[in-house]
Amino acid sequence: MKTIKQKIGVIFGFILFFFIPFHVQASEYGEDANVYTKQLIQQYATGSSMEEQSQALQNFLLDRIHYMGYNPLEYPFVNVENGAYTGKNIVFRRIGLSEKEIILEACYKGNAVGTGILLEMANQLAAQTELPYTIRFLLTDMETMQGTKQYLDQLTEEEKANIVASVSFSTMDGQESIQMQMAEQEEYQWLGKQIQSIADQIKISVPVLIKESSIWEQNQIPHVCITASNTYSQLRSAAMLLDVWIGNASENVDTAVISEQYLKQHGTELQMNQLTFYGIPVEKVIGAIVIAACGACLLVFFFQIEYAIRKRKRKERY
Repeated sequence: MKTIKQKIGVIFGFILFFFIPFHVQASEYGEDANVYTKQLIQQYATGSSMEEQSQALQNFLLDRIHYMGYNPLEYPFVNVENGAYTGKNIVFRRIGLSEKEIILEACYKGNAVGTGILLEMANQLAAQTELPYTIRFLLTDMETMQGTKQYLDQLTEEEKANIVASVSFSTMDGQESIQMQMAEQEEYQWLGKQIQSIADQIKISVPVLIKESSIWEQNQIPHVCITASNTYSQLRSAAMLLDVWIGNASENVDTAVISEQYLKQHGTELQMNQLTFYGIPVEKVIGAIVIAACGACLLVFFFQIEYAIRKRKRKERY
């Protein structure tokens, strides 16, 4: 019996000192986006009218943004196509080393994946220091970029000139990997090429499509749109790519190199997230194996205990 108890102690020690620390660490790329996406899909089902649904979505977003430590600003506007409905943009920012800004944008109506990715980026960047640029998060209301137009129309020319680049996130069901839509104007293509150079360095496949001029280019702001479907692997790829790019972004150059300082801070996490088994991070696979192995060992030893008890009772009986 003593030997069996010792073995059980070893198993529980193994669980406490290996398995738990293995999992109590910073969340992986894509995990937050996956959770936010599911929550947003649930929010879309609330409310019997457009106004009620919008209010529920806005309350949900504001609650999450406040929880991350940001102070969001709300910008209501009247829909130019339907004066009976008032839209609302939500804007907040993370101060960087430079006052120049990178805008991360997603329409929160019917765009759970894009909004989920933006929220994960906000959550990740809230704790990061020494960002090269100030990051402005823009959650827009209305489709067909009406919310984006309303936001840009209220900016001064000086404020627009202060924007280095803009990246939008959008949902695209059915695609096999994340994709990037890049401006057709050559003077704005440096942004897409720079993000592509980061993708190549961290071994993420990102097919590039050429898009027509949007409201961003019309305001002389370089822009790309990252599209992803609602799969964990694509959410993970998008979050990883944007996090690495933001930490190493440079203005008006075709390539960006991941800095030594960034690798010192994020290298281990980056390497772990690059290792996958059929699209599942290796860490999760190992964790599942550890759980199964521990469970099997415990079952074996419990059976041994039961067998030892029965054997002892038989001896006492005779």
